Parts: sequence; C-alpha cells; structure tokens
Amino acid sequence: MMSASATAIGSVRATDRPHAPARVGRTPMSVIDPTDPEYGRFPLGTYLGVTVDDERPGEAEASIEVGERHLNSNGVVHVGVVFTLVDTAMGRATLSVLDEGSYCASIEVSVRFLRAVSEGRMTARVTVLQAGRRVLQLEGRVTVDGDDRPIASASGSFAVLGT
Repeated sequence: MMSASATAIGSVRATDRPHAPARVGRTPMSVIDPTDPEYGRFPLGTYLGVTVDDERPGEAEASIEVGERHLNSNGVVHVGVVFTLVDTAMGRATLSVLDEGSYCASIEVSVRFLRAVSEGRMTARVTVLQAGRRVLQLEGRVTVDGDDRPIASASGSFAVLGT
C-alpha cells in the first residue's frame, strides 16, 4: 500500500528531491537544471501510473496498479512495464545517496522475469549495493500485492552525472 509520502511520477512536488531528467533528448545535457520544477517528470511514468512509495538512503520502492493498459496480447503484464518500474526505483535509490545537484542515468539494467502477472499492485524494491564516485551498483526485486515470491529480479548500474 502507498504511504502518505508517496509521490506520483509526473506530479513532483517542489519539496521532492529531483530525479531523472524530463527533457533528455530535447535539451543538451550541459544545460539540464536539476532544480527546474519540470525535472523528474516523464510522460511514460505518468501514463503507466508509476508511484514512488518509499525512499530512504540507498533504498527505494515504486509501484504500479496493474490495469488493461499494462497487458500484452497474452493478457499478462508486458515486460517493458516491469522494466520501467524497476528502472524508476533504481533511479530513485541512486538519487537518495547522491550529493544535491547531482543526477543519474541508467548504464545497464538486467531484469530476470520469473513469473507472469495479470492483476494486482506490482512493487519494485531496490537497494544500492555499492556507491562509487561515478557508478553505483543496485539490485532489486518485483513482487505483487505483498506476495514475497518475486515476479522479477534485477541488477543495474547507474552513472552519477552533474556536479
């Protein structure tokens, strides 16, 4: 269940710590401003309904309530939805340990899909394993509706950008 401090992706409050740049691809990296109120909003996260439910130093939790828009032609959640959920949680976990003004980008994310899901609330829980000066290593798992059996496990590397 979403905590009272949950943040819906796409509706970042001014008091929230900035996360993934919204305008990458339209704005040169050298002019991205993590203090810009639009920083952190990305249309895919909004469309999918990704929420960040919890964020502590080195950890983050994000979730999606599975609906028809998330399903593939076989009636199960499309792997891209699971990947987006994991990548979002990894980005938030990375940001939770970075200096103010820094931001991050995925270098590599590997997701192992263990079982299919067609309903419920998927939750990605991610932990920073190692935080280097320029690269962080993370791991995570995705479950549904509090069932401890993972539907996916993941590992990733994120680059530290900015200051």
